[in-house]
Amino acid sequence: MFQIQDKLLGRNHPNTLETLKSLAVTCLFYGKYVQAEELHQTLYAIEEKILDPHHPKVLITKNNIGVLCIHQGKYTQAKAIFQDIIQLKGEPLHTITLRSRNHLGMAHCKLGEYDTAQNIYMDVLEKRVTTLGATHSDTLTTRNNLAVVYMHQGKYALAEKMFLDIIETRLNILGENHKDTVTSKKDLAVLYEKQGRYNQAEELLQNVLPINEKILGSDHPDTLTIKHNLAVVYQGQQKFANAVQLYEDVLAKRRIMLGPDHPDTIVTGHNLATACQHIDPLLMCDHMQPANVLEFTDLTETSSTC
Repeated sequence: MFQIQDKLLGRNHPNTLETLKSLAVTCLFYGKYVQAEELHQTLYAIEEKILDPHHPKVLITKNNIGVLCIHQGKYTQAKAIFQDIIQLKGEPLHTITLRSRNHLGMAHCKLGEYDTAQNIYMDVLEKRVTTLGATHSDTLTTRNNLAVVYMHQGKYALAEKMFLDIIETRLNILGENHKDTVTSKKDLAVLYEKQGRYNQAEELLQNVLPINEKILGSDHPDTLTIKHNLAVVYQGQQKFANAVQLYEDVLAKRRIMLGPDHPDTIVTGHNLATACQHIDPLLMCDHMQPANVLEFTDLTETSSTC
């Protein structure tokens, strides 16, 4: 469709750009980040020429590029993009501003800047409750992100209470098979793993894995995160053979989907080395380099929303 419209209507025609945007967003949703980056950059270059830099369409495309940077592990770059959007928009209660501030909080969280992320999320949450309501999907997303920050800060009781409340609300509004419900359950499982509640974590992850595979596919980065986290749980349960099997599958697919230098790929490789050494200190797992085994023997990390 895009090629046809591009030829018949021209690259700058509104219909062509709308189709280009749909393609870009679809690629982003399904974890095809290389294609999504190319399409979004093409769209942004056109919109920047024909529209005012403050135009909502330009800012939305720029925000999507920032989100893409987060998925690609380019957290500092993402942070700069969101800060620029917030400055350009300049309206603290506008949907675009709140969306970019929410994503800015995620970038800070990914960088381990939890106090800053907490302050941003608390402010965005207050504004979203006021403008959208307590049960709006955007409001629940910010609450979930704030719960993740609390988890990283070691405030486990507070985080668990929030996750359970969000899951109940999302189940009532969205149902069990919605990706947002899956996200909250996945994050709660990470919390349980951090507390050593491995059986509860395993039960949650086993529940959401087939749902996520059905929604997004078995190779989607979000699905791979669930598999990675399940491997971490197996490791905590000392089921090292099960953990190694999952880590090897996730590592191979993350190298393809995310690239070898992505932070998530690196963490899976490190965790695989650790699991292998528990089976046999001299064992070299497939896909591993000797330096990895020697350097990273104490890192076992799960992946949460931020």
